[in-house]
Amino acid sequence: MTDNLKKIKVLILGNESENDHFLWVKACKKKNLNFDIVDVSKDNWIVELRKDKYDLFLLKPPGISAKYKQIYDERLWIIKESFKTPIYPSLSEIFVYENK
Repeated sequence: MTDNLKKIKVLILGNESENDHFLWVKACKKKNLNFDIVDVSKDNWIVELRKDKYDLFLLKPPGISAKYKQIYDERLWIIKESFKTPIYPSLSEIFVYENK
């Protein structure tokens, strides 16, 4: 593994489902990436997000209820506008995810 990959700090933006972001955790562990998890549905989400500097945000939008999907989407828009950190998947992909 390259030294550059080891230096990447990732933030996984979870949702109200406790283990919904498990595949991101598994992928980060497999690549030995330094990562944190913030539940975007919690009241303190922005405080937690600002605790450190991240190189990448990994997203896992909810699919259970429209209420949490709307909250997640709105907070992602705030994140995109407030931080210069790349996000994956893109905001446009997230907006249509589970939007039936």
